[in-house]
Amino acid sequence: MLRIFRVDHQRKLEEDNLRYEYIDVDKDTNIQKKYIKIKPKRMSSFPDIELYLENYVVWNEEGLLLGSIKNDVQIKIEESELFKVFYGYWETQDLPVVAFYLNDEELKLLKEANQATNVRYEYFDEDSVDSCYSGDWYLFPGKVDMGFSYALKYTSSVKDRSGKSTSRMFYFTDNGKIYCGTTGMRHCCIEVKQILDCPKAGYDISSKVYKFTLPTDIELQMAKSDAKFLAAQLEKSIKFLDLVIEPGDLYNRKRKRD
Repeated sequence: MLRIFRVDHQRKLEEDNLRYEYIDVDKDTNIQKKYIKIKPKRMSSFPDIELYLENYVVWNEEGLLLGSIKNDVQIKIEESELFKVFYGYWETQDLPVVAFYLNDEELKLLKEANQATNVRYEYFDEDSVDSCYSGDWYLFPGKVDMGFSYALKYTSSVKDRSGKSTSRMFYFTDNGKIYCGTTGMRHCCIEVKQILDCPKAGYDISSKVYKFTLPTDIELQMAKSDAKFLAAQLEKSIKFLDLVIEPGDLYNRKRKRD
């Protein structure tokens, strides 16, 4: 569910959604202290699953401000963009993409391809990698086996810092070509010509990088799983991309496993 805090009004958005939960507050309410910084609410039918998204909205005289439980940064968005929060976390901070390089030649190639406004170049020390390390990865789409590289190490490095000091997207070079990966991609990267800024919304990352390919996109798979639990909780159908998730889909999956 997406919490929408209505400040000193009780209006509804033009296109209502059963996944919206309106919470009425006034301008003096400390939303962070009263709602955001407290223990997460769980689904009554599934005590292990959190009810609310990591993103929330404050709707005041300025418009719709998107916030995150991970930080205190809020950004203004349009109502037409709200649906994106249901397909993955929406980063509110302006975080850099990381471009990894092994030597000066690779650094030069990356800098020549840079079109991003927020990029950080990081030297990767090959001597720091265990000699037994297996680093096979694949080129997407088509899952072409690319053999050994440090792509998986780059993924792990970015994942550990994602949302704190880096964005979810990173770049590296291999055999004179530039590749892009994200923390949501499962052992797969895409070939690119330019280094670009990372979209803040997980939905936009999935759209531009994976083309909504569920088997490859871990974050999108997690969002779909959350939608199944919520459909079962609400006992109502929920739209997910071009699919309609029914309340019984979660239980049907469990029966198949049994």
